[in-house]
Amino acid sequence: MKKTIFLCLFCLLFPFFIQKETKNVQAETASFRNFSISSGKNHSLLKTDTGEIFAWGTWGDISLESDLETFSKIYPSDITNLISLQNNDLIKEVSSGDQHSFILTEFGEVYSFGFDGQGQLGDGGEVYFVGDLNYASQLKKEASCITDLFDLQPGDKIIQVDGGSNFSIALSQMGDVFTFGENNNGQLGINQQENVYQTAPIKITENFDLQEDEQITKIAVGSSHALALTQLGNVFVWGNNNFGQLGNDKRGINAYKPEKLELYGEKAIQIACGSFHSYVLTNLNFLYGFGYNGYGQLADKAVIVHTGNDKSVPYEMSKNFNLEVNEKIVDIYSGFFYGMAITSNHNIFSFGQNSSGQLGTRTNISISTPQKITQNVPFSTEDQIQSLALGEKHSLMVSSRGEVYSWGDNSSGQLGEDYSISLILTPNDITENFPPIISFSTLGSSIYQQEYEVSVKIQYINHLAIEEFSYAWSHTDQEKPIDTWENGSTDQPICLKDGDGTYYLWIQVVNLHEISFYKVSSAFYADSIKPTLQVHQIDNTPVNSNEIVDGSVYVKASDNNEGVKIAYRIDFHGDFVEIDEKEHVFNEDGTYEIKAIDVANNQSDIFLFRIDTQNPYILSMNQDLIQNNTYFTREKKLTIQSSELVLGYFLNDQDYITALNEESDEFTIQLKKGKTTIRLVDISGKVSQVYEIDYKPYFLEDTELLLWIFGTTASAIILIVVIVYTIRSKKQIKNGLK
Repeated sequence: MKKTIFLCLFCLLFPFFIQKETKNVQAETASFRNFSISSGKNHSLLKTDTGEIFAWGTWGDISLESDLETFSKIYPSDITNLISLQNNDLIKEVSSGDQHSFILTEFGEVYSFGFDGQGQLGDGGEVYFVGDLNYASQLKKEASCITDLFDLQPGDKIIQVDGGSNFSIALSQMGDVFTFGENNNGQLGINQQENVYQTAPIKITENFDLQEDEQITKIAVGSSHALALTQLGNVFVWGNNNFGQLGNDKRGINAYKPEKLELYGEKAIQIACGSFHSYVLTNLNFLYGFGYNGYGQLADKAVIVHTGNDKSVPYEMSKNFNLEVNEKIVDIYSGFFYGMAITSNHNIFSFGQNSSGQLGTRTNISISTPQKITQNVPFSTEDQIQSLALGEKHSLMVSSRGEVYSWGDNSSGQLGEDYSISLILTPNDITENFPPIISFSTLGSSIYQQEYEVSVKIQYINHLAIEEFSYAWSHTDQEKPIDTWENGSTDQPICLKDGDGTYYLWIQVVNLHEISFYKVSSAFYADSIKPTLQVHQIDNTPVNSNEIVDGSVYVKASDNNEGVKIAYRIDFHGDFVEIDEKEHVFNEDGTYEIKAIDVANNQSDIFLFRIDTQNPYILSMNQDLIQNNTYFTREKKLTIQSSELVLGYFLNDQDYITALNEESDEFTIQLKKGKTTIRLVDISGKVSQVYEIDYKPYFLEDTELLLWIFGTTASAIILIVVIVYTIRSKKQIKNGLK
């Protein structure tokens, strides 16, 4: 009756609640970092907000070790290099089954690795049998990309993937569900009772009795059962039901295809699965549990008995939480036989099995009454919980400031602590146990360069910066350097100069626990050696620099690396022209500057030679093209354009060269009236044909003629004056005699 009244009130006030709650959630989660954390049976995974993936613990008897584990036995280990991302793709989240794991990217790429005895990695491998045991290539430490094995609709991608004991489930953006692995309890949802080992993803969406436009938005995976949540708040269940973990009141009867769960008319907003139990959180803030309750994981406040207290229909757990006024459960998590809830006040409540201290209650006593453990987490006052991950008997937590805490069983190193610590009863900060995140401004180079400047950034997963480190350049990325380390700082780039060959940059960081961590870069290809030139004539006669050659010249560039090429220019004009070849024959006349350029842009010394196979000739005089060897002009000043550089010329019958001030293909001479002959002399001593220039100046410009006329006129005038004077003188004498 009380619940009915509450439902009526909620329906009236629900729109107001939704509006207010949305604002609160946005404000509360705005500062949360984009971490993803996951726990398997005895291993753990973490994806940082900068995209690194760390793993620690074991898959069965196999330790999760990185390539550099020979240098550092401290877990966690960086396994980011297990996968190669496409350009602009980012790692979205990590997830785990009992002994296998997945990495999901923003582009929907799915990578799987770990134990594959029943095909739970979904890589399409074959299952084979040894006696009564089945195998699918067993342990796979290399990540396989299984994206192409999903039968996705155009434009669709995988947005969630999770694993159980021996099977896995994936969900696409368009709501398609895929399963793979073992089907011994119907957990694949393929509507088949017979056990099969499905090693590639199979789509089971059509097996859901969905309403029109209803779409699955979340999945949860138990040991051998599963739950799916739709956007309408409906929950579908299938698989193993030995303990009533499907909540359909059919304990002992497995469901071989998804069935809709009845939730008293409420709508689900969160789901979670333990090994043999399930949790559902509804829109009315009720938390329900059903299935195995042998350790109090259904939080019923009853005396814990390992048998006889299971729940085959949804049991309201939330009534047993000691919540503050207006405090609500907002998220639910499950381990193998225990659970935890996060509330709107950022509190953590735990309940269920506690044999290894996995509840974080400071004891190892299992409890069926939810107990708040927030006070047991050594938070700073500004910090709060972001997310949880629960394994078989160990728990992990990430805070909003990027701090990581672990507690519970550490027999396999799953807490990220030293193996000598078997269990931890209260949340323990392991942030500084993670290898520092070391990033390079330049990862490496695919081409040779003369020198490099590499900046290094180092920080813990919570972004706490490390400024000092050691570095060394080495020709190998397999063995760490021994005695070539130098001190470095993040505010100064590391330089590689005068190197030759392949180099790797090693970084060594010592954390607050005096533990050394290492990271090595990709290859840097360095080349500081100048290329060389070989120059000779076609008959192999060597050509010296500045030599003049009467014929073709063969040039070959050599270097310690491939990709060397030749560059040249002729007669000192323009820029150098590059030829993408290391051998070339030059035939045309001209003065050549030749140099070799290697892939690192090292350049040889410039080699100078001249090819001169033709005599010079005149192209133009005073911009008049010369068609033959005679030229008529009325200009005294004559500009001659030569076919090539000349050092001077012969005039008329001179047996000496009139030299130019500098070698040029254009010069000016002063003409004398009449005919002048000229022969050009190029810089190699070749002489042109004889050119005849006939200079006839205009009348007013003909100095000789004007001088002659002036002289003749002057002489005539003087003669006339003399004659006149003589005549007059004779007359005067004659008149005087009279």
